[in-house]
Order: sequence, then structure tokens, then C-alpha cells
Amino acid sequence: MKKFYNDNLSHVPISPLNDNVDEKLLDLYMSPKIFSMCKDKGAFTQKNKRVTKYKDVFQTDNKMNRRIFLQGEAGSGKTTFLGKLALEWCKSTSSHMESSKNTDLKTIDDQNKLSSSSTYHEQSDMPCAWSATNDDSDTSTASTVTTELSDKSRASFQTTEESDISSSYESFSEDSDSSCYSQAIGHTNNSSNIFADVDALQDYIFVFYITLRNLVKRFEVHTMIKEQIIDSIYSEDDREKAYRLVNEIMKRERCLVLLDGLDEWAGSGDHHNLPTLVSVFNQCVMFMTTRPWKLAEGKVKHSEIDAVFQLEGINEPFELSRIILSRLVAKAELEIKHKAFKRYIRNQKLRKLISSPMMLSVIVCSYAEGIELKGSKCEIYILLLESLLKKANSEMRTFEQSPSPCFRGTQYIQPNMERLNRLAEMAFHLLFVNAKENSLVFNITELKKFKMDERKQQDFALKSGILSAKLTASTLRSLSSFMFIHKSMQEFLAAYHIACNTNLIDDIISIYLNRHPKAYLDISQVFIFLCGLDISYAEKLSRMMHERHALDTNEYSNNHMCNRIVLAGYREANANGYSNISLKLSHFYINSNNIIDLHKIWENNAANAIELYIDDMKPFENRRTSLANDECASQITFDLHSCLELKILHLTGRCILVKGKYQKGTFV
Repeated sequence: MKKFYNDNLSHVPISPLNDNVDEKLLDLYMSPKIFSMCKDKGAFTQKNKRVTKYKDVFQTDNKMNRRIFLQGEAGSGKTTFLGKLALEWCKSTSSHMESSKNTDLKTIDDQNKLSSSSTYHEQSDMPCAWSATNDDSDTSTASTVTTELSDKSRASFQTTEESDISSSYESFSEDSDSSCYSQAIGHTNNSSNIFADVDALQDYIFVFYITLRNLVKRFEVHTMIKEQIIDSIYSEDDREKAYRLVNEIMKRERCLVLLDGLDEWAGSGDHHNLPTLVSVFNQCVMFMTTRPWKLAEGKVKHSEIDAVFQLEGINEPFELSRIILSRLVAKAELEIKHKAFKRYIRNQKLRKLISSPMMLSVIVCSYAEGIELKGSKCEIYILLLESLLKKANSEMRTFEQSPSPCFRGTQYIQPNMERLNRLAEMAFHLLFVNAKENSLVFNITELKKFKMDERKQQDFALKSGILSAKLTASTLRSLSSFMFIHKSMQEFLAAYHIACNTNLIDDIISIYLNRHPKAYLDISQVFIFLCGLDISYAEKLSRMMHERHALDTNEYSNNHMCNRIVLAGYREANANGYSNISLKLSHFYINSNNIIDLHKIWENNAANAIELYIDDMKPFENRRTSLANDECASQITFDLHSCLELKILHLTGRCILVKGKYQKGTFV
């Protein structure tokens, strides 16, 4: 089995968009950020308590958890965590499995004989409420299980097949080529002590790793193990013997069943909302991963849940980015490239995104291919959007005529355009039409408005990971609340919807800006995305935002914020190939990091300028305008002849030339 896991779990793709390029999981693995959750008013809410040990996952108050759930958003690292756990079990139990090779299965057979005509009692040391009807039962009372073996079954254990099964147990337990695994485990780069208590895994005789999305309408765990593990390891002649052996082991030994992707599992359609273990396997533990929306559906009873944990991504994203880069760039360039990558993340304010391994890999791979040099957020989010859409529908098709320059060359967006357009429309209306308190977290009523409540549409949005769902805390009824995977993804889709509809700025956004006095600051990310998607609409929105800013109190902080927003929008437009960009700005705060880009904006806004603040103490030699622009200059000239509104002028530096003469409050 260890060889089977090493062959199937030991490698992971570097990029979500290309499954063919993979690396050893243990080389790429980074410690996860996992938090425990507690029940509060009918829902599970995240506690501040960080979980860093396997023991704290498997036990609560010194009692073993029988049904464990690890939930996290798309791409947060759930599958990788389970794969790492399975591989660590292989290593930690090597010596244990060695001693188990000589297990005398005749002992098992003798026990079967004794129990075939009578009942035996097992005291479970892992109490768990299996259903709501058991809530009032005494969990300390031993469960009574009747084991009946047919005469034919008993005979089979007494014949020469016994030695064959014993051989199967030996091969099932021991890796025939342990060097492969040893080589993989030796390359781990994560030296932290998080989840380092691998000895906790030795409590389990076997660990069964099941991928649920591949088991349509199967609900019995032992059947899943047979179809996905036993049938993959053994030839047809040996499968039945191995299956019977595993069945006996699961009756008597503590086993851990890892079930990956509960949200991707299609059960039998009846009352089976979870994979089930028959009651005779009462020492087995199920550890399931899922996205939050699956538990939010309310179909899984609280009595069926012993522990829930929240995975919030990885602990050291920059270290993982360095490892991924080392596979993509020349060794001599690694340090320089990685330092530049970290600067890029800081400058583009993407720090919150890179805790997700999937988002991080998209950003790093795009950087390695040169996309980072343009500094385009739109391209990053389109790459991310492709990786999410691919999860729900892997059909590939390119655009004959792209709706935006950013969509050129994409492969997974065109086949999903209808669904994507609905999601984009909903994202826009939630931000600009709904009440602010319902703009980010919403209920099924909002889905109905945009025909997203239909089963196929909702499943697509949830399975792709673009939408997430959680159970609303309420003791009266089970209600699900929905949200986009990240607010920035909602803002990107809203900007895309604006770019596809010419009337929205005048008809809806203008009303929104009138209703909320400082909303011109709140919509900054939508504006920046729009600059990359369609600059003409962004210029129109820029003028509208400038008008609202002029009506504001002109607080110093708001002026600075507008300066940053317009600068970011200009850079996004520039990164996406737009020229002659005309964004509106009246307050200029210029330093050595933005002087060339803001000078470009100044050229179209000198007549509107109210404040010009320049503090550039560094020589201007060989400085570029932005990550996307190779233009250099040895000096910058600010022409003040047309500055009819200028009220504040502050100049500091050696490389600034000013034309014009100040006379009677203006420059002439």
C-alpha cells in the first residue's frame, strides 16, 4: 500500500492550469494554517485557537473523534494536507508494519469461530453520537455486535488460502520498494514543527486514502476502499482474498479513512448525506475534507460531526514561492527573481491572496512566464478564474473574438461564458444595487434573482469555488449564506460586467455614488480592474469619481487615497497595453517611486490640478515609469502654464524643472 500511495500521492502539479508539470509533494509542502471551530447558535464558527498537532485533530478532551471535517476554500491545500498525512503515515509505521508481517491470521480465524454462534462485546474508546436517535444513549456502554460467518467463510480461513491471504497482508502492508519513498521524504524543505507529531499516526494500523469525486453514488466506505485501492493494487485473482482480509482488519483494528472532497461527492440520492461505515467497523475514524458550503447545506447533522477545522492556507507563502520559482527559473537567477517577486506582491497588494497555494502558484507561474513584469492584476485574476472554472468544467476552447484583450489566449473561459456572465451580473448588482450589509454575504433569494438557484448553476458555482457557502447561525431554521471566494474576485467580475454593458455607469453607479458620499473610495478595486478591462469606461468612471471627490470635504487622507487609486488604475491600463490614458486627478503626491507615471497623468490634468507635491531627492538616472513601461528619462518637466486651479505647490529635489511664472495667484 505504501508503494501505491507513493506512486499516486507523492507528486502534485506546480500550476493549477497544467497538471502535466508536477513535483514531489514533500518538496513543495508548506505548513498549513488550521484553526479549530466550535458550535455556536446552530453553526460552527472559527476560534482563534491554532491547531498544530495531529493529536489535536484526532482527539478532543482526550476522546477520539470518529468523524472529523477539515473545511477550506478552493485551492487552500486540503488535498495536499491529506496526501502529506498519508505519506507520513507510511514513514512513521514502517517499523510497525515490519513487525506486523508475521501476524498470525489463524488467531483471527479462531476469534471468528468463537463469535460465530454468539455475541461479543467491544468497548469502544472512541465515543461518538452516530445519529440524532443516539443522543440520549450512554456512550460509555459497550456496543453489542453480532458477527456471523457462514460455514463456507470459516472453511476458507481454515484452508490453504490462509497462507495466501497472509501473503496478501504482507504485501499490502509493506512497500516493495521503500527506497522510492525514502528518497521523496528526504527532500522536504519545511523545517517547522507544525504537525511534526507523526507518532500520533502510529495508532492506525491502516490509512485508506479515498478521492470521493471518483466514486459516484457510492456511500459505503468498504466498497470505496475495494474499488479505489484494492482493485488498483491487486490482480483480479487476488482481489477477493485481499478484500476479505481488509474487512477483518477493519473490524478489529483502528484504521483511518481519509475522504477527500466531500463537496465533490454525489451520494445515492436518498438519506445518505455522508459516506458510511457499517457499525461493525466501530474503531475506524473518518477524516473528510470539504468546502464550507457543503456543511452549510444543513444536510449533515451535528450529531454526525465530532470535530470541524478550518484551513486558511499556508504558513509561509514566500518560502513556497521560492521553491516553485526554483523549478521555473535558472539557479543563478533564483535569488534576484525571488526578491523581485516579493517586491511585486507588496507593490500590488496581493499579500492576502498568496496564503492560498492555488492562488500563489498561479501568480508565481505567471511571474515566471513574464506576466509579472506588466504588473497586471487583470491577467492574474483571469488566470485564477481559469483555474477555478477548470475544476467544474475542463472543456477547452479559445475565443475567436475576445470580449476583452485580457481574455485572449484563455482556454477555459469561453466554454463557460454563459455561467460566468450570470456570476458577473450578480457580483455587480450585489456591490452596487443591494444594501451594503448584503453586498458580500447573501442568501438564496439573491441567487434566484439571477437564476443561480437552479441546481446545475449553483453546483457549478460552488464546485468551481467561485462561490462559497456557510450555514447561518440560527436555532430556528437552517439557512445557507453565500459569498464569493474572495471580495477581490467579486470586484473583478463586477468590473467585467461593467465592461460588457455601456449603460451601467450612468444608470446604476451614478446613483450608488450619490447614495454613499465616500463610495468613490470604496469602489477603488472595481475601478482599477476596469482600467485593465476597458479604459474608455474606466475614464468615464474616473470623471464621475472625481466629481464626487470634489464635493467631499477634501480631507488630506482622501486626497492621498485618490492619488493612489488613479495611479494604480493608470498602471493597470498601461500594463494591459492601453495608451493615451486620460484619468481624472486634481491632487498630485509625487515621490521617487511614482514620479514618471504621475507625470503622465499630470499631462492630461494640469488644468484641473489643485495641489502638486513633489518630493524626489534621488537622481533620476535610468528610472522606469512602472513595471509595465520601459521608458526612461533623465529629467521631468512640469509645465505650469495651464495650472489655473493650482493652490498648493511643494517642490523638493534636484531633478525637477518647472516652467512658468507665478503672477497674481496663478502661473502664466
